[in-house]
Amino acid sequence: MNKEVAAKMAKYCAFQERCTLDVKVKLDNLNIPAEEQEAIISYLKKNKFIDNRRFALTFAEGKFRNKKWGKTKIRFHLEQKEITEKDICDALDSIPEQEYLDLFHNLVAQKSKTISAANEYNKNHKIAQYLISKGFEQDLIWQYLRV
Repeated sequence: MNKEVAAKMAKYCAFQERCTLDVKVKLDNLNIPAEEQEAIISYLKKNKFIDNRRFALTFAEGKFRNKKWGKTKIRFHLEQKEITEKDICDALDSIPEQEYLDLFHNLVAQKSKTISAANEYNKNHKIAQYLISKGFEQDLIWQYLRV
């Protein structure tokens, strides 16, 4: 294992939470051979520079709080990062349900103020499109808009 590359990857992981896929992509970009990649990733996991569960928890919280994403969008992006189903479920379960619903209602209220629509149906349709793009569950959206 190349100690210089391992140190560079340790610094890369220490700067920001990374998942295994992020590190693999970075190592590919550095043209590191596959067998050496595995050794470096193993070293990083052993020394706790990489932890996919920790990454999933941090990712979910950050996207929820900062970008105001819903659980569907967070799940999709974690799946793209090749995070296990168990870690994804743990990350989504870590989002407090009341805060999630509060965010949902705040986004509905904010979007309602900015929409000019000919009728209630068109207004609800635009709100639903917005909430779906933010990653909220369709069941939750339609349950709220039908009330």
